[in-house]
Amino acid sequence: MSLKAQKASRAAPVGRVRTKRSGISALSAYQNFNQAIVRANPSERISIIRGGVDPRMLVGGSEFFQIPNQNFFRIIGVASATAARKIKNKIALGPYEAERLARVALIESEAESVFGSEALAKQWLLTENHALGSAPLQLLDTEIGANEIKKVLAAIAYGGSV
Repeated sequence: MSLKAQKASRAAPVGRVRTKRSGISALSAYQNFNQAIVRANPSERISIIRGGVDPRMLVGGSEFFQIPNQNFFRIIGVASATAARKIKNKIALGPYEAERLARVALIESEAESVFGSEALAKQWLLTENHALGSAPLQLLDTEIGANEIKKVLAAIAYGGSV
């Protein structure tokens, strides 16, 4: 078998980005990033964000939420063409995109705490919410949206009105 054929046979299916070095899927990398962000103190989060983030997180995020890549790219503030270029050329995401990824991770973690499970948190984040006027995940492209989501989660957690 030729080298080219060997590489093609090992190629990951569409939506599953793997690196030769780590062999970790985009979804696993995204979940590891989320855990690191949630566990980190603010200073450590800033270092992670400023250090640049693996572009596979864009694909991993869409896999995690089971939404089209383009929808997740929009939330993170990356054009589809730019995301494809960064993924293909392994160009790290900058602080702006990394900060949005961290925002998604922190809100998802907060929702998971409120609802008691990852599945319920994801369902809530993906379902239209009348108090917010949209699915919560779609509002995470702005800090104002994230703050409104935090208010609704706090109201749900503590029995307040929305």
